[in-house]
Amino acid sequence: APDHFGNAMQLAYLLERSGKIEEALIEYQKIARIHPKNPQAPFQSGMACEKLTRIGDAIAHYEASLNLSSQYLPALNNLAFILATSKEHGDPKKALKLATHAAQLTKFKHAAILDTLASAQLANNDKPGALTTLKNALALAQANQEAALISELSKKIKSLE
Repeated sequence: APDHFGNAMQLAYLLERSGKIEEALIEYQKIARIHPKNPQAPFQSGMACEKLTRIGDAIAHYEASLNLSSQYLPALNNLAFILATSKEHGDPKKALKLATHAAQLTKFKHAAILDTLASAQLANNDKPGALTTLKNALALAQANQEAALISELSKKIKSLE
């Protein structure tokens, strides 16, 4: 097929959007088998598993995505966030390592990634670091007029001050 990957991903995404998350997950996993070097399908599998609250599976899919591309930002960010915030699957030290890597890759200029870094800093009991990171993230979100993120970051900053 000329663009099997794009069409298959679109189908899986539409299934997911319409609430058929289990079916979407099956499609993402098929795509991952047909295109074993592309980190996007395992990443989307991870997102679907998160929606199904299968966090252990989500972690495995994000790790599979990163094994294919260690600099794949969406997987780095999502995995770091789970490891920073999950009671059951938490790994604060690994979360901080991943989140720092993601922040470095974006030269500390991506608000959502800094938000995850702050979560990892908090998980490692670095409240001052987290507060500084959140304030930097807020400035970036304001510069980019990301309304939802501005609101979320403002609340987090208030709760820490």
